[in-house]
Amino acid sequence: MSHPDNEHVPSLPELYAMDPSLAKPIEWVKGDKKGEMKPSKWTTTPAGHAYLGAIMRRNAERAIARGEGNWVQPPNSGEVVKDAS
Repeated sequence: MSHPDNEHVPSLPELYAMDPSLAKPIEWVKGDKKGEMKPSKWTTTPAGHAYLGAIMRRNAERAIARGEGNWVQPPNSGEVVKDAS
């Protein structure tokens, strides 16, 4: 569950509804009995990818500021390792 301070990360249909330049449908299926087509699969555009990434970075910064998360130390933790050669 998301923390209440976090910004909502929109789904791809939500992104498309906000701005069609952020996501686009790539497959359509027959919808209801009237036969209207509706999107079934979506993809992000480069602008949509950047938009989602910015939200996720802000949410990560908030989590770090709250002291939350199980942050894994990268393999190189800054220790100097002598070359074996």
